[in-house]
Amino acid sequence: MRMLMIGAVAALALAGCSSNAPYANGQYSSYPATSCGSSTGGLLGGLAGAAGGALLGNQFGKGNGKLATTGAGALAGGAGGYALGNSVGGGC
Repeated sequence: MRMLMIGAVAALALAGCSSNAPYANGQYSSYPATSCGSSTGGLLGGLAGAAGGALLGNQFGKGNGKLATTGAGALAGGAGGYALGNSVGGGC
């Protein structure tokens, strides 16, 4: 079960690494100017990352150690998911 969870979290993390940059005639085209408003990509990425990190962190430790690894996993996953969601979702 632990390996399944690790594999699922890794697959979700790697799925966000695909580039969606326009590519034509062997060169990247210019991006249009965008405003730096709030991005739902960052919010959704943070929530998904926190959930995945908590699930992964919960697999380790016992007692208070399990609680600590769950919390650390949620924080690290949330931060990473937020950053990834902003970069893929068009945030600044």
